[in-house]
Amino acid sequence: MLTTLFGVLLLIFGLSSLVYCYYNKVEDGIFTFLMVVLFFIVMKQEWYVSALSISLLIYSLLFHKKTSYGQMMVFSMIGAIVLGFFLFNFFLYNYIKHANFLAISTLVFMCFLSIRGIFEDDLEKYLLISNFIQVLFIFLGLILSSIGGRLLPLGLTQTFNYTIGGTLLFLCIGVLSKDNRRVKLSQLRGSIYRNPLVTASAILTILSLSGFPGLNMFPDRWLLIQKYYLISPIIPIFLIFLTLLNFVMYSKLIYVLSSGESKIKEKIPIILGLLIIALLVISILLGIPNTQYYIMEVFV
Repeated sequence: MLTTLFGVLLLIFGLSSLVYCYYNKVEDGIFTFLMVVLFFIVMKQEWYVSALSISLLIYSLLFHKKTSYGQMMVFSMIGAIVLGFFLFNFFLYNYIKHANFLAISTLVFMCFLSIRGIFEDDLEKYLLISNFIQVLFIFLGLILSSIGGRLLPLGLTQTFNYTIGGTLLFLCIGVLSKDNRRVKLSQLRGSIYRNPLVTASAILTILSLSGFPGLNMFPDRWLLIQKYYLISPIIPIFLIFLTLLNFVMYSKLIYVLSSGESKIKEKIPIILGLLIIALLVISILLGIPNTQYYIMEVFV
């Protein structure tokens, strides 16, 4: 059941990426298909084989300048999804000592990444920083779940929510940056005039990733703060500080997208536009209190 669920997450991202690549670089679509199939096979093996996903994240970090935008998206998102699968099984079969210290160390590192993101103008590096922060949020959720003795539903909702949010962010920024032809964040100024629909979708997605109330990432963030407070009052302080840094980091992108002017209007393919709207609607619906937990209870 667990492999099936994460396979569905791979399928959601894979289909979304294929639609995006069809209108940009078809060869990246072939690459997406092969990677989705390969890592679905990897997840069908012993759970520790899925640790190979770490290589995708490392590759995206070291060689993002040598890959296309579509390939970077594949490395980042498949790496995040399959690593979520690996971490879930790792915490399921192993007892973690010094969990509080591990959680605080992770939070400190995430604060460092958020500060880097605040001052980063390179679009690819910014998206990679965002991806790593969201993966570490999954890690934090699993630490908490292991302490509480119940990995479901929190452990799964972290990965599920980021699959929707992360895919949507990469799609929107890919469209607005013309498949990374605009390589700097500052070059996205005027997006609200060039493509208001995609820009509005991107802004809502960014708010979701920052943990804004009413969207799908908020319930997990709020639950993390509540539950960690019962374990150690120190950890929620770091979490709140991280949330503020995260909000500042993502607000920078919101400001860039909504500022500036442009007389040029850019059209988006209908199917790609409908896909973005569909993912955005899912994100909003999952923000309704308890909705995602009722869904995940099916898999318990």
